[in-house]
Amino acid sequence: MADPAPVGRPDGPSLAAFADRWLQRRRVRGRLLAPNTVALYRVLLRVHILPALGQVPLAELTRPHVRNWYDALEDTRGPQIAAKSYRLLRSIMTTAVEEGLAEATPCTLRGAADEWSPERPVLTVEQVLALAEEVIAPYRAVVLLGAFCCLRIGELAALRRPAVDLDGPTVTVLATAGHVNGFGWVVGAPKSAAGTRVLTVPAAIVPDLRTHLECYAEPEPGGRVFRGPRGGGLRSSTFMARDFTPAVQRLGLTGIRFHDLRHTGNTLAAATGASLADLMARMGHASMNAALRYQHATRTQDAVIAGALSEMITRSRSA
Repeated sequence: MADPAPVGRPDGPSLAAFADRWLQRRRVRGRLLAPNTVALYRVLLRVHILPALGQVPLAELTRPHVRNWYDALEDTRGPQIAAKSYRLLRSIMTTAVEEGLAEATPCTLRGAADEWSPERPVLTVEQVLALAEEVIAPYRAVVLLGAFCCLRIGELAALRRPAVDLDGPTVTVLATAGHVNGFGWVVGAPKSAAGTRVLTVPAAIVPDLRTHLECYAEPEPGGRVFRGPRGGGLRSSTFMARDFTPAVQRLGLTGIRFHDLRHTGNTLAAATGASLADLMARMGHASMNAALRYQHATRTQDAVIAGALSEMITRSRSA
């Protein structure tokens, strides 16, 4: 790659050219961007940023450029897409300034990076159990662990038999997995250090998990706990389209997404009296104080949370 043109020259690199190079070498905490993050950024660039700003040289990208682009994007695609796209553009331009390709970032719109999301729905324990019964049998444990252990779909897809201890009973989250366009099947570390964690499984769903391991998981000692309909990895897009969303619709739970199970589990755990640190450790969230440092101190409390959730499940099943 040729040396960048000096700042202010109209023949300097365009935003499109620099953004492509930025994606290839961008590092966060010393690591290259995860494939799913790269895939998301490529979509934001291709669909929302580059059509309007891609051919503008970095040195000539101004605040009015950014303001006009942002206002149009917010009007046509909504505030959430606009905020995501703005944050990406701001990161790219910050790097451009650091490399001397622009004198100052034009991304100075107050509040443009703030993303407000409406409160997501919370299911009752009874609704979670009904949803688990409504999906086909190989995926009942996906719903139960997603809700009552607050697991992400990628964490469930990465689970292997050694990570499930039915005697504990615990589930150890060591990785996340999924199919990413342009990269294929990708297995990687959790998105933060706090994402690596050991979770106590509510005793009431241990029989469900035992049945799943006996009937539906890969039989090899290191086999996948959850797999796709053709025996490969559990692809979230296929699972949602073929199984989860139709089950949600049959139950009349319109608008429920899989991630709402995790939100439900966290809300139910909060109802047990768990502290913020306990909840963050169970969810695998990192704060500015790094929730990982709470993990060992809250392992006992995590068992208390799981016990209280188990009582909720048992009462609901009895009713």
